[in-house]
Amino acid sequence: MSQDLIAGRQEIQAGSFLSHPQSYDRQVRRFVPSYDEMLDVLLEGLQNMEPRNSSVLELGCRTGDLAGRLLREKPFAQLTAVDRDLEMILACKDGLGSRAEWVELICQPESRFLRPDAFDYVLSHLMLHRIEGTVDKIATCRNVFQSLKPGGLFIFSAMIDSDSEAAAEMTWKCWERDVLSNGVSQREVAEWHARDRTESHSVPARVWLKWLRETGFIQADIIWSETVFGALWARKPQ
Repeated sequence: MSQDLIAGRQEIQAGSFLSHPQSYDRQVRRFVPSYDEMLDVLLEGLQNMEPRNSSVLELGCRTGDLAGRLLREKPFAQLTAVDRDLEMILACKDGLGSRAEWVELICQPESRFLRPDAFDYVLSHLMLHRIEGTVDKIATCRNVFQSLKPGGLFIFSAMIDSDSEAAAEMTWKCWERDVLSNGVSQREVAEWHARDRTESHSVPARVWLKWLRETGFIQADIIWSETVFGALWARKPQ
């Protein structure tokens, strides 16, 4: 990572915990009870990774949870990690420690990253629902498709919207039940809905699958879901 990025470290400001490394690490597992299970699901998709020259792109690396686990389990992986927030890139670098020397860290909006035919895998964990608007979400699918090598896999988790208001109400009630049992207070739940939920621009899984197939992916499917979260995967044709 460039010295300009390192020199650009800033003080963490008040606001949504989703945007600031210290509060993100402190809060994300409280508000996403299935957080680590989703990490497991994403990494299961890499079980057939070749032991040499396997290139991985992570879109939205945040503080480096997925990157760290990936490099512990697949130390030979050539990882490029992208995040829109400078503070998150710097936190990821710090969290990876000496392994960061071998990771390409890039501060850039996830929807704009493109490197044609460069990666065997593209991963993203709880980030793509933060991309605003249909145009940018579809652009992300297209850029991922072009960035993958033939036969490459796109695997991601995200907040997933429901197809009806009734279903949405039920899934959010289930989410509230889970986070309350996870130690979150009713006041914190209300604050999350009023503040942090505004950063979510989720769509139903069927919409993601439609975009993926229209982009050219094959075998697109949802591979895991729980309350308001889901994980999907798709393959680029050979």
